Formats: sequence, C-alpha cells, structure tokens
Amino acid sequence: MSLDCFSAQADPEGTWAWLESQDFSDNERSNLRRIIAQVWFPREPQALLGRLDATSYDDWQIAGSLIGLLFGEDPKAAAAARQHLDALVTLASPSLNTSFLPNNDANSALLLGLPAGRARDALTRQYAA
Repeated sequence: MSLDCFSAQADPEGTWAWLESQDFSDNERSNLRRIIAQVWFPREPQALLGRLDATSYDDWQIAGSLIGLLFGEDPKAAAAARQHLDALVTLASPSLNTSFLPNNDANSALLLGLPAGRARDALTRQYAA
C-alpha cells in the first residue's frame, strides 16, 4: 500500500477519490477508507456522508466508528458527530452495536445529554443492552 496518514491528512477527499480508482483488496480498501473517514469527517462531514453507501457493510462500520468520535478527545470531531448523529445512526443501524460505546459513567452521561430523538434513543438502547 502506498497510502499513508499524511496523504489522508493533507487531502482526504482527493485521497478517497484516488483510493476508489486503485486495485486494493477489499480488506485493504476498508482499512484505508476508515483512516480517511476519521480525518475527513471533522473537516467536511457532509462531503464524507455524501460518499457513504447505506447498502455497504464497510460504510456501516465507518459510520459506527464516526459515532465513536462522540467519546473522543477531539472537540471538533465530537461536535461533528453530534451535529450529524441522525445521519450516522441511520447509516450504522444495520450493524449498530456497542463496540464503539465505551461503557463508563461519563459516557452514560454524554449519551443522556444528547438531544432527544431517535438517534439518542437507538444509542441508549444499544448502550443499555
């Protein structure tokens, strides 16, 4: 693989487009798309969300990992995840699970502090499961 984090950091959208034109294995492509998504989403959430396919297992996984940004230390990434939570939960719902929801009191409070709605309800149900 010739892609590195620096490429994704410098131009995530261009790196995504380049990746789509390359002949990587499914596993390599999935891993690289996750790296790019983590960089791209806080910068341009709408642009990335427009590229994700609701029928793709890999994109469900990407959406789930982006929901996990709610619990991260990057305030810009967490804000983007909160702002686009409905879209992320909708994309991740076929494979929504608790693997990206660290189970502790602080995260329980964070989830309960999200705006009321179907996204919060879906996440709290998964968290309580």
